Amino acid sequence: MRYFLIFWPGFQRAWHRGELYATLLAILFGLCLNLAWIASFHWPLFIAPSLRLLLWCSLVVGSFWSAFRGIRSWSMVHGESPESPQARSRDELFRAAQRAYLRAEYFEAEAALHPIFASGTEDVEAALLLAGILRRTQRLDKAIQTLERLSKLEMAGFWFTEIRREQSICRKLGAQANA
Repeated sequence: MRYFLIFWPGFQRAWHRGELYATLLAILFGLCLNLAWIASFHWPLFIAPSLRLLLWCSLVVGSFWSAFRGIRSWSMVHGESPESPQARSRDELFRAAQRAYLRAEYFEAEAALHPIFASGTEDVEAALLLAGILRRTQRLDKAIQTLERLSKLEMAGFWFTEIRREQSICRKLGAQANA
């Protein structure tokens, strides 16, 4: 179900980031959808047939444009198509870093993440894992800096809650260390 929400213009950005413009766009789309539905199925004489057709066409074009942008931003987040060798090696490196992190081998996990960052793409998941590694190794200032930089990325909207949670944990640990 959640994958169909990319067809609702503004919904993803309003939900994940709380942007005012996106919220207004999502509400406007909802109002237009309700108007088209009511004018087509409940009160057909409410709006002329040509205007109803124009309204439905506008809604369909808006939905597909939103889906196109959602898919494009997803591919930008992940850098490559899933079939490419670079994406496979990135996924292998990330999985190796996750395995090392779960075994509490933080140095190995951090070393596995560095080639991902060397590629030049902003990888939100890898940066979030790195922040967790930095927190676990008591490098709280670097963890907070990583999370601050990460929270400013457009691609980090999906991970907003987790980023805020990590920031909160790092700040609490920093306050305890300074007390």
